[in-house]
Amino acid sequence: GRRRRPTKLVAPRTPTASVRPGIILDTPRRSGEERRLGREGPAAPGLGERGPPQPREEGDRSGKPVANLVGLATRPPPEGTPLDDHGDAVDDDHDDELDDDDDVPPGTPPTRSGLVAQRPPSLTMDDAAFAHAMKADPTSLGSRSIGRPNAGMLLNGVRMPEGRAWSCNSPELAYGTKESIETLVRAITRVDNQFVGTAPLPIGHFSARHGGPLSPHRSHQSGRDADIGYYYTSRAPWFARATAQNLDRARTWELVKAFSDSEVEMLLIDTSVQVLLRDYALSHGEDAAFVDRVFQVGSHSPRTLVRHVHGHATHIHVRFSSPTAREVGARAEPFYRADLDRIAARSAPARAAGGKHARGAKEAPGAASDKGKPGPYVEHRVHDGDTLYRLAKHYGTSVESIQKANNLKGFALKPKMVLRIPKG
Repeated sequence: GRRRRPTKLVAPRTPTASVRPGIILDTPRRSGEERRLGREGPAAPGLGERGPPQPREEGDRSGKPVANLVGLATRPPPEGTPLDDHGDAVDDDHDDELDDDDDVPPGTPPTRSGLVAQRPPSLTMDDAAFAHAMKADPTSLGSRSIGRPNAGMLLNGVRMPEGRAWSCNSPELAYGTKESIETLVRAITRVDNQFVGTAPLPIGHFSARHGGPLSPHRSHQSGRDADIGYYYTSRAPWFARATAQNLDRARTWELVKAFSDSEVEMLLIDTSVQVLLRDYALSHGEDAAFVDRVFQVGSHSPRTLVRHVHGHATHIHVRFSSPTAREVGARAEPFYRADLDRIAARSAPARAAGGKHARGAKEAPGAASDKGKPGPYVEHRVHDGDTLYRLAKHYGTSVESIQKANNLKGFALKPKMVLRIPKG
């Protein structure tokens, strides 16, 4: 019952599932009365007759582990579960309108209150040990998100496990990084623990087992993007449009709040749905400044968690940050350059760069490359937070090319050092 202070966005919140060493996720056990009246029993309320949300009692929060996420198979969706028809463009993936520069650079993961962020061995070992692990036992390095959401790979991904609080419409396309899967499970479980009688949340596409292009999307390639449904007040099929008549505002707002306190970069929600959730939050006493930082509609904040992209009134697109998987992926990227080049060729053509340059960059005259061929380059003065991965992505080159151009043997960068970056 003790309140913890969120680290990403400050808002009143309910206690979430606890995390203990050796157990990826604990979820509270339902009381005997809830088990008799809940979904498991014959008298379970139907999706269309559950009534208004009922907060759980604080006394019903004893811990019980429900699943170890790693390697747990997902059961097929129940008979009659509506499936998305991917023969048609049910999700025409308007999120490709977003620039990959919206990504937060990989680095030190944000720390949730009560959890100690520890860098895994894959990020602390030297380059020689990392190269040996890549050749001898790549799975020992954990999940790796390599490349960009719109042109990337997923290695050693984890499939969304089975659970009473959600249902996967396409289990074979529900793979993500370990961090992404854990964050999604934690957020959905928080809603399920908070409200009695919550219907399972439908989950659409995450990524394929090894990432890469996934029709009909342009993103969903690196294990960090997932499509999930809204909570509804009555029975609704997957991909139903959320409206003032059917949107379960209480549960959906609780889900958004859970994501606001998680390793999530952005949520794509249609403006019409944002208005409903924003009005609900303010009318139920949520802090106005916090709400302003969450929703793009009516906001004065320069960067909000929830953003409008056309086509997301039927589902929420979640982009997870997965900082560890991305940082490990950046170290592993040189080993998969040929694969990434093939993926880029198969993916939709990238948008024009538009002449954007990173802070501290200036044009420099042509110079000879390592192969002796003349070509232009950019001089970049390193600032705090810069990584080789971020610079390579911004300038349209590769981490390996930057390393060769500057005779770098590792990935460490020091502030104020000047790098010569070959232009892509």
